[in-house]
Amino acid sequence: MFKKIGLTVCVLAIGFSAVTVLTAARKDDNKKNPPIEEKMNELAASAQSWNTLSAQEKTQAVSLIIDLYRVRENGTPTKSVDFYVKKIDESLAKDPTMSTLGLPVIVKLLAVMEYDYYNGQDKDQLAKQLLGPTIYEENKKRRAREAGAPGIF
Repeated sequence: MFKKIGLTVCVLAIGFSAVTVLTAARKDDNKKNPPIEEKMNELAASAQSWNTLSAQEKTQAVSLIIDLYRVRENGTPTKSVDFYVKKIDESLAKDPTMSTLGLPVIVKLLAVMEYDYYNGQDKDQLAKQLLGPTIYEENKKRRAREAGAPGIF
């Protein structure tokens, strides 16, 4: 399980103590429903199995990803884990092709689009850099609509 290098290993290492408790509690059920640390390998590569997770597993997965960004990039979204679980659910329902991205990428994209990713960079510059000019402009309009700014679109 720890043979993969990089993102997956960090996610597993960060969430190890919380996941260990979960694994011990569900030891007999592991064959039918593997513990979250086993599912994180798959989610790090692709979010295609997101909709098969329970609400608790979704919360744990997003929490582990946020912890990962705190450690690896000294950055973090500040909105709640539940906010991001809901945003991921909505985003994947709206655009199923997004599930081909890894969960860490999705969480970071959503945080940047919400201007909620704090890593010391200017949020606007980070959004331009990560989203590209077309999506950046679309996102800017979406944010203005949601904020109720008149006459921007």
